[in-house]
Amino acid sequence: MELPVDEGIRLFLYALEKEDDDRLFSLWVGSRMCFERSFDDFKASLKPAYFDEEVTLEKVDRWMESTEWVKG
Repeated sequence: MELPVDEGIRLFLYALEKEDDDRLFSLWVGSRMCFERSFDDFKASLKPAYFDEEVTLEKVDRWMESTEWVKG
């Protein structure tokens, strides 16, 4: 019996996610963060933040306008 490719990929990605969870759990317990926050909060704090490039550039423009620096 063969495993369909799409199911195999889902299974592989699930296994990778669980391996990451195991490593993060060890880090969470070993760093004693378990006394400060939940495991889910700890995991969420490690995810990269999303920044909207357009909004960020607008903020930089406003900061530049409020200083003596001149954009080139």
